[in-house]
Amino acid sequence: MATISHNHVKYQARLDFIQAVLQERFGLKEKAEVTPIQCDPECPFKYNNFVNRVYFNEPIIATNDGPGQPGCVPIPDDTKELIFRLANPDAEGMIRTTCIENEVATTALASAALAGFVPQIAPFVYAWGSASIESSGYFCRAWFADTIRTSGLKARSSANIILFDPKSNRITALIDYDFACMSHPSYEFLRSFDGAGGQFRGWSTDEANDGMALRHAKLHGFPSPLPPTTKDGVKWDIVKAWEDELEKLNVKIPRNMRGIDKVADVDTVQEI
Repeated sequence: MATISHNHVKYQARLDFIQAVLQERFGLKEKAEVTPIQCDPECPFKYNNFVNRVYFNEPIIATNDGPGQPGCVPIPDDTKELIFRLANPDAEGMIRTTCIENEVATTALASAALAGFVPQIAPFVYAWGSASIESSGYFCRAWFADTIRTSGLKARSSANIILFDPKSNRITALIDYDFACMSHPSYEFLRSFDGAGGQFRGWSTDEANDGMALRHAKLHGFPSPLPPTTKDGVKWDIVKAWEDELEKLNVKIPRNMRGIDKVADVDTVQEI
């Protein structure tokens, strides 16, 4: 008998929960179509969230009566689809009782900070339920149409939290704020950018490896010509381009972040 993956346990219960919330929140006359997004039942890792696309068979008519929830905007009339995210109570590294509140608050801050971008690239949140009260924390947010996920404003930024339109070469959305936090800028470089700009590494017993060469370049400047790119090694041309763009924007980078080398060394020892 095949073993059920931990990500597939209670699959039907999650769908039933979503339908119940949608019925309560939006007074649906018939069930909506709920489709899991990028859900691999065989994935060996536990998902932080279960992301679902909700399609309404008829556009909902929002009443928007009474005060809204903190961090939310009124759902537009005639909304046909949205994203429904369920927090995974078994996720590792997440504080279950506050994870939804944290992500809703950060999403609201990002939406306000990026309000000048057209089209809107940070999602609006329409409704949420706390994991400390509900059987599973959740929130409903805007659906970004005609976009694909490719590559933030969040700790542990990665190459798959941006929606990108390959036809226009424009970023169309910044999503996924579940690990967002207020922290020192060095934390972003210690935990993020592994795909685009290369993480800033701490102490290593192998001083000749690519990671140590990258650390030296980020602290003291990139050599010319750049070292050759090897299979599974540092993508030097991409890393250099990323670093140049950050410098143009006058943001904090390792080279002008005093003491980041010592912070990285301590971080590496803690991870051992």
